[in-house]
Amino acid sequence: MRELFIYYRSHEDHAASVQARVHEFQAALRRAHPGLLARLLRRPEVKNGLLTWMETYSIDRSLSSRRFWIRVAGRLSRRSRSLPYR
Repeated sequence: MRELFIYYRSHEDHAASVQARVHEFQAALRRAHPGLLARLLRRPEVKNGLLTWMETYSIDRSLSSRRFWIRVAGRLSRRSRSLPYR
């Protein structure tokens, strides 16, 4: 199993928006890449008004390739510019 972990922070006031956008994005990724597992996790505590988020992406080695992860990383990079960070 290959895995990718992405950590970031957002202002607590943007929690609902971040969660909705990430879930929408992950659903689109799963449709485009059957077998991809995607999760969104959040630390329960707020620190200095910020929430810490972690997205995880994994896929069985037999279904993945280096090119696959490069495509996923590219989509994540483009998407990250649209999230309401701090």
